[in-house]
Amino acid sequence: MRVKPARSKRVRVARSRRVRTARSKRVRIERRMRVRTARSKRVSTARSMRKIIARSMRVRTARSIGMRIARSMRVRIARSFRVKSARIVRVIIARNVGEIIKESIGAINKRNLRVMI
Repeated sequence: MRVKPARSKRVRVARSRRVRTARSKRVRIERRMRVRTARSKRVSTARSMRKIIARSMRVRTARSIGMRIARSMRVRIARSFRVKSARIVRVIIARNVGEIIKESIGAINKRNLRVMI
């Protein structure tokens, strides 16, 4: 029985390079898809934000509104207002409830909010 020769380094390098380019191509395509969905998602988050904020309006105190909005929702709010952390959002919501609710019920007005932060 013949012993198979060890694969040469050149073959190994060529193969890893092929894999790498294929991977980066896949990633690029995925990114492109993501950008497309992100646009449509943004519209729907604005809608769901309105609903959630309307629901939390029933709660009186500022603190509890900040707490009531679930973590996932805070993250979404953080994204829509281009804020880095969800914790900051909780503070913003807690501090000036009136403004943030007005802002987000209107077409989420990012500029004004940035001033508030």
